[in-house]
Amino acid sequence: MGEKRINKHQFTLGHKVKDIDLIELAINDLNAKWDIDEKSLFQLNLVLEELISNTMFYGYLDKNSGKIEVDMTFDGSLIHVVISDDALAFDPTKLANDTSAENLEDREIGGLGIMLSQKISEDMIYKYQDDNNILSFKINTIKNKSSK
Repeated sequence: MGEKRINKHQFTLGHKVKDIDLIELAINDLNAKWDIDEKSLFQLNLVLEELISNTMFYGYLDKNSGKIEVDMTFDGSLIHVVISDDALAFDPTKLANDTSAENLEDREIGGLGIMLSQKISEDMIYKYQDDNNILSFKINTIKNKSSK
């Protein structure tokens, strides 16, 4: 029985919004290197852009510099993602589950993108360790292939 091949990819961004373009470049690189369907790559891009742009907009308000690291592995069915940053502490998993409003019109501004990110991804887990936010989640490529 052969072992599953684990593919790895890592990239680093600064804390400025202009660096968000590096996410799309990384996704394009994955598209060339890994056998991942377009829907999964789209979902990965959407979740990364939402979570990282929130960090850039709100997490570095009082900081002159910052670093956001993204580590990804692909085991043939799941894309495992870990985002770590040195921004202000913020747990997006607490906000993502806010279902207090009955419909979108009644919902307070903010948090909708995070909620969408949590719905798209699986096993989103947050921890704050050594002055860093660490957020992990998975994108299930098998589920995406079967839901076409």
